[in-house]
Amino acid sequence: MTNRISFAFRVRDKGGPSSAKTLTQDIPDFDWTNFKNAPNAEEFVKKAYYASVKKIIREIDEKKNGSVISDLSTIESIIARSLTYTKDEINEWIKTRDWDRANQVKDMGKLLPILKLRLPTLAARKNDFSDEESSKLADKVIAAVADTPDPIADFLFTILTQSRTEEDSLFINL
Repeated sequence: MTNRISFAFRVRDKGGPSSAKTLTQDIPDFDWTNFKNAPNAEEFVKKAYYASVKKIIREIDEKKNGSVISDLSTIESIIARSLTYTKDEINEWIKTRDWDRANQVKDMGKLLPILKLRLPTLAARKNDFSDEESSKLADKVIAAVADTPDPIADFLFTILTQSRTEEDSLFINL
């Protein structure tokens, strides 16, 4: 038997019959094992994947939402581009980490205020860290403090390790 949860969300105030309402329904709880074994699950995911790819391609063409060619470079980058985490969610993630686990960092006390200031900007996929800093942060900090599973850590790791092309850099500087 499938576990059920109450799922609620607020509809944006843009007019229409459900505008500004909070809608709630009981739904099956998401369980990856059950989901991937359900009939047509692969087709469902494939359609969602290609819909995300189309959206990214269109955003690149229209120079919208900071989408760049490297967002299509790997499956991981497509997933990271398609997921959204807010600055608040990343700030909350930062607060809940055991920073002592980042034992390869010489002075975590000095680095932590920088991380608190700059990691949340990755929510907009704006990575102002140099390639070398990004690589070190991903390997020595994010990976070290990540839980299993840890979707926000995976998102941050992907953003930090996603290589940017020269074309991406030209777009970002416009």
